[in-house]
Parts: sequence; structure tokens; C-alpha cells
Amino acid sequence: MQNIPSEKVYRECFTANDFINTDYSSQESRIIAEKSGDQNMIDFFVKGNETFGSDLHSFTATKMYRVLRDEPDLVVSKKTHPEERNNAKALGFKLVYGGSAFTLKDDFGVDIDVAEKFIEAYLDAFPGLRSFFSRQKKNALRNGYVDIDRTGRRWYCPFMDEMNDAKEKASSYYPEEYRSWDSQTKQEFKDELKKNHPELKDLWSTYFTLRGKLERAALNYAIQGAAGSMSKQAGILIRRYLLDNPIGVQTNIVHDETCAESEQAEILAPIIKQCMEDAGKLICDHITMTAEPVISLTWQH
Repeated sequence: MQNIPSEKVYRECFTANDFINTDYSSQESRIIAEKSGDQNMIDFFVKGNETFGSDLHSFTATKMYRVLRDEPDLVVSKKTHPEERNNAKALGFKLVYGGSAFTLKDDFGVDIDVAEKFIEAYLDAFPGLRSFFSRQKKNALRNGYVDIDRTGRRWYCPFMDEMNDAKEKASSYYPEEYRSWDSQTKQEFKDELKKNHPELKDLWSTYFTLRGKLERAALNYAIQGAAGSMSKQAGILIRRYLLDNPIGVQTNIVHDETCAESEQAEILAPIIKQCMEDAGKLICDHITMTAEPVISLTWQH
């Protein structure tokens, strides 16, 4: 079910007499705002926005392109600037999951300098993200694990020893005074190393490949892992209610959505909504998670 495309033509193949579709509103974006502590994102979700309503991607694109184009009065919307909005949406999620200028240049069809400007404009719009990214990566490299949520759930890096071992072996080729040398002396020394010790390249390659993998996981697991915890907790709360209040229902959780079929849909829909929003409190203190049920004949989200 998790792999069914989200386009309407596919989702409408799933039918029921009383289909309750309840999904979180901007689940991962709200978790990012909560965990990063970025005030611009927090204010958007807590205080609302008169211009953009609940459209975070138009809000983000406006902030980005005002910087990129030096147009302080620019306002991006889904209708007026769809390409800019989609760029901001894609960039935001790719960055949070470890994307770099090198990977983004191909996604946007631009050279690496332009990709770097995109990234800098995005991080300038949400400065709290920059420090959050740095903090997550440093903690993962130091601890060898990623904290996911407040239950103590963690992801432990399975290749930590291999990564550290590669770094230690590669570093052993350099004398203690290496860092104090001038750039020319360093370069001459590295040229000699490259000539005499071709195995060093593989050691550094192994280290930086695994380090990049860990740094991406430090962001990915903190966000998607927390979202998964939230959805699972929602399922637990719904199950507990049904054990105390027997109602004929079939349910399934797909990503950030609870799908249910019941002849008592009107009674059950607000219960599912409440359970999902209560589950949000497991992850978020400052941001309220909202979930809106829709009763229909087909799968809506």
C-alpha cells in the first residue's frame, strides 16, 4: 500500500461505502520546524500566515527567490509561480535528507554554482536549519547513533567501526606536525604520498563515503523516523479506543495517513482525528500536528 502512486487515477481504484481518509497536514515539515527550532518555520505553523495560508512551499519559495533575484516585493504562489514553488518544495526535502550542491545540480539542470546559490538562499530563509543540520551531523559522528524521538528510540550506525578504522589508517600516513605546515609543503607531501602509497586513496574514499552516508542518516532518521513513530503511536491510540469501544472497522496506516472503512464513519472520523493529533504530542512540543478526516467513496489522499 505504501508504494501505490498518489495520483488520483490510482487512488480512486480503491473504493468503499464509507471510506475515512485522515492524513497529517505537512507532517514532515512540522517535524522539521519542531526539531530545528527555526523561528520562521515555527511562526508559520503556530501563528499562521495571512498571505500564504498553510502553503509552506510558496512561503519558502518567496523567501528564497527574493534573495536570488533581489526582488524584496516578490510573492510566489502555486498559481503565479508554479516552477519556483516546486523548486523550493523539492529543494527543502532534498536538503533535509542530505542533498548537496553536487546532487542538486542534476535535479534542477543547473551548474554547481547555481545549485549552491539555491542552497544558500534556502538556508538564509530558514537559518535555524543550518545549525540543526550541523548539530545532527556532529552528534552522529561523535556518538555513532541518531536519536529519533523522546521515547529513547535510536538508530545505531552499523558501519561506525569500519568508518573510524579507515580514517585511523589513512591518518597514520601523516606526521603529527602536518597541520602546522604551509599549503605548499602540504601539497608536496601529499603528492609524494599519492605516488608511493596508492592504497591511501581507497582508505580516504571509504571514510568519506561512509561519513556521508552517516550524515545523511543523521537527518533522514531524525525526521522520517520521528514521523514513523508518530504514525505508529496514532495506530496504537486508535487500537486502544476500539478495544474499549467496539466498532466495526478496518484500518490501514499508509505513511502519514490513516485509512479506515466503517459503517459508523461519522462517529469514528473525529476519534481518528483526535488520536492522530494526540500522537503528534509524542514528537512536538511547540508545533501542533493537525489531521483532517474526509469521508468519501474512494481513497482521497
